[in-house]
Amino acid sequence: MSTAAVGTVTIRRAPVSEPPPQTEPRARHLRLVPDPPQLPLELPGKRPRPDQFSFAPQRSRSRTLPPLEPFAEGYARAAAEVLTGHRGVELLAPHTTMATMEWIRSLAPGAPASRRTTLPAPVILRVITCEVLDGVCEATAIVQRGPRVRAMTLRFVGLDRRWQCSHLEVI
Repeated sequence: MSTAAVGTVTIRRAPVSEPPPQTEPRARHLRLVPDPPQLPLELPGKRPRPDQFSFAPQRSRSRTLPPLEPFAEGYARAAAEVLTGHRGVELLAPHTTMATMEWIRSLAPGAPASRRTTLPAPVILRVITCEVLDGVCEATAIVQRGPRVRAMTLRFVGLDRRWQCSHLEVI
């Protein structure tokens, strides 16, 4: 028989992995502090106050508006047809200010169907435009109806990114 060396086995407790229990809460030192001051909000330009908001039509710059020449020619043609009774007044409403629209209604004859005329519809011979200010233009239209030739002056202002007629006069 052979003799083998017998080793010794030592048993130890596993180490504690939990923190020690706290029986008494730590004393906290709380103190009241004032609110920090509000930082100023600086925006470029003036910020409107709530009482300054306006839902009225806003002026537009010329570069944000459609080209004036085709619009002026079409508006002059429509205005001439409305004033001679070939078209209804409502045609001009989207592109006309309220005061000018009332003036046109006072001059225009009744509904186109009730007006029977033997004269042909008016023809626009020429339209001349001039930008007097940024977003404000004046136009003169030469209108022929039958043998008569007349001039029409118009003033257009840019409101809400579209042209609107603010003055109309037939000479």
